Amino acid sequence: MMISKQQIIEGLQKKIEAGEPIIATAAGAGLVARVEEKNGADLIVVYNSGLYRMNGIASIAGNLPIGDANQIVYDMGKNQILPMVDHTPVVAGIYGVDPTRDMRRFLTELWNIGYRCVINFPTIGKLSGPIRKELEQVDLGFAKEVERSWQQNLDLLPSHIVITLRRQRF
Repeated sequence: MMISKQQIIEGLQKKIEAGEPIIATAAGAGLVARVEEKNGADLIVVYNSGLYRMNGIASIAGNLPIGDANQIVYDMGKNQILPMVDHTPVVAGIYGVDPTRDMRRFLTELWNIGYRCVINFPTIGKLSGPIRKELEQVDLGFAKEVERSWQQNLDLLPSHIVITLRRQRF
């Protein structure tokens, strides 16, 4: 599906102007994505937690340091979800502060396989206390997460999970 960031924005804006809700669904398998699209989803989001959910593991596992969140979302999209979606924009849940990955290259790869949007998941925003403070101190915090997914997104439409109103400015 070759839809641009501007076309996605315009389509969502029309719904907002018409007073209609924007429906973003989550898919952990191709069949689920197909049903979501058939039933009018505006966006289909792929989270690493979808893999865990589809295997009977609590979704919260997607926030733990197990597996490679970015590779999981890449593989799920390429092999299961994107081939089943015809026209609905698909959103990749990315771990934007992954220090082991060239994010510009990774985001380009996501675009090339068919993702059209990104969202910060798993997100540093859910963390607090000493662990959050340490991540912020070594430049692996929320601001860096947003920057790496927003400023390097090429033609991917960025969206962000915002935990507090103070952070909404990102």
